[in-house]
Amino acid sequence: MYPILEEFREYIAILVGLAAGAIAHFGSRITQGQELTLKHIIGFSMQLGLIGLVAAVVTRIMGITDDDMRALAAGILAVSANEVIQWAKRKGWVRFIPEAAADQNDKD
Repeated sequence: MYPILEEFREYIAILVGLAAGAIAHFGSRITQGQELTLKHIIGFSMQLGLIGLVAAVVTRIMGITDDDMRALAAGILAVSANEVIQWAKRKGWVRFIPEAAADQNDKD
């Protein structure tokens, strides 16, 4: 396999989860009878990058290494992207930082 792809292998599962979660998010809105607007689609898409980063950090902190489980976690976070961001703003992003920094120090 190409060395550059090996570096990003763990993020491929996150991307797959984000795509599945985005589809599920829009499907849920359609089934609830809500109209999808271009503004909503663009706004949601702009949040996916942050949700992907949160999914990568959370799965690393939890010790999840299985690609299917990483994709599932990213998908669940993507389905409820607005709520995840609101929760993180209320509770503070700091709860992710110490554990992620400790994990990085362990690698170094």
